Amino acid sequence: MNVAPSDFGGLLMPFAEGGLRHLLSGARASAGLQAGRYFFEARIAQDLSEAAVMSNATLLGAHMRSHLRIGVSIADASLLIGECTGSVGFDSDGKFIADGKKTPATSRFGPGAVVGLLLNLQAEGPAAGTLSLFVDGARASEPMEVPGHLKGKPLHPTVTFKNASLHVNFGPLPLAPLPFKCRMVQEAAKADVAVVREEAKPKAGEFEVLFPVCMPDEGTFDWLDWFLEENPGYQELSDRQIVSWALKSGVPQTKIP
Repeated sequence: MNVAPSDFGGLLMPFAEGGLRHLLSGARASAGLQAGRYFFEARIAQDLSEAAVMSNATLLGAHMRSHLRIGVSIADASLLIGECTGSVGFDSDGKFIADGKKTPATSRFGPGAVVGLLLNLQAEGPAAGTLSLFVDGARASEPMEVPGHLKGKPLHPTVTFKNASLHVNFGPLPLAPLPFKCRMVQEAAKADVAVVREEAKPKAGEFEVLFPVCMPDEGTFDWLDWFLEENPGYQELSDRQIVSWALKSGVPQTKIP
């Protein structure tokens, strides 16, 4: 929701006004991989956390640091890798994320590092059905198995990040060359890809916004939960949604006495 993609160059920029840069942003490719062996990269192009620390040193904290997750997800999964069972990947703390759990898998990586994900969906081979992390062209993790419930489904390259602007590279050439040959996502065979078509935009650019009017303590959010389940095309904007988003982003919850 708070990502502004550039028209060229594969740059993803978060909205930074009012501290939004401290909340996780997410982006997913429209092309999902369902076969073959392909590679893509991401790199923190600008570390926005440095600017925050320089402007106010008291803001220094874990939730203020730049953070990157790189992986794949199914088309209807959360854009925040690890927040549901529909995604799998690695994060800049060196953790492998699968089924909502994090396990140590590699060393930490930071701004400036070219981070690559190799997804192997070949039917046979010692590393079939796995994904691997590469940092600056060198292998950084062992091949990690794609969870069973995700196998057989199109898996879309996905990135989640905060306190940073991100450069994503789908090809045709890697930013950090690998010690072996591997096609990048941009060069994927048509038979290996399933594309999610963009929803048709409303005529004249007019979008629909609903403002529910409910009595206090009369089941407002129960109704909202039902409505969103029945109408997944809508996005909730509310105090509880912002609080949930902040907690998922690692922002500490302030206790009110």
